[in-house]
Amino acid sequence: MSRKRNYIFTTKNQSKKAIMATALGLISLAAVILSIFFTYQQRAEAPIQYGSSLFLATIFAMTGIVLAFLSIREKESYRFFPYFGLVLNCLVVFINSFILFAGAYGL
Repeated sequence: MSRKRNYIFTTKNQSKKAIMATALGLISLAAVILSIFFTYQQRAEAPIQYGSSLFLATIFAMTGIVLAFLSIREKESYRFFPYFGLVLNCLVVFINSFILFAGAYGL
C-alpha cells in the first residue's frame, strides 16, 4: 500500500508585516472592547485611563493600517493576514471615531 504524496511547491510565504498588522488589530480591538465594557460597568463614568487606552489603540490601529497596506503590495505572499489586519484596524478606527462623535454630539 503505497500512499500517493502530493507536494506543493510555492514561493509564497506569510508576510511578517501582515502578521504584525493583524496582531496590532487584535490588541487594539481588545483594548476598545474592554474600555467599553468597563465604562458600561461604571455607569458611563469613564476615567481618563480608558481614554488614553483608546488613544493608544487608535495609534496602534493606524500603524496596523499602514503595515497592512505595505504587506498587500508585496508580490509573493499570502493574502489572508493583510486583509484581515486591514479590516480589524479599520474597524477599530471606525469604533473610536463613533465614540468621539457620540461624545461630542451627545448621542
